[in-house]
Amino acid sequence: IIFWPIDPQIFQISALVLGFADGVSGLVDYQFNKPTWVGSLIFFLITAFIFVGGQYYDNAEFTFIIIIMIIGGSGIVTVGEAVSKKGWDNVMVPILAGAVYYLCV
Repeated sequence: IIFWPIDPQIFQISALVLGFADGVSGLVDYQFNKPTWVGSLIFFLITAFIFVGGQYYDNAEFTFIIIIMIIGGSGIVTVGEAVSKKGWDNVMVPILAGAVYYLCV
């Protein structure tokens, strides 16, 4: 909701990252009964895919710099999700994803 007045697409990207990346990685971690690197890798890949989709929707060029920003931004959001205490990732992930997408991509 913080990003809605700035650009509704940033809010949508944040919601997608929270809904899909965090949800799917949580299901994977649930299968292993603990957080694993596999869940973090899946979170990273889905976040990167969502960021690419946002860029595609904007008809942006995929230059080397944009690709590096997507990879780095996805890494930042993944680390933020991994270090969040139980339950706080639901607050941290959309804020971090929106900020990263707004600033980097």
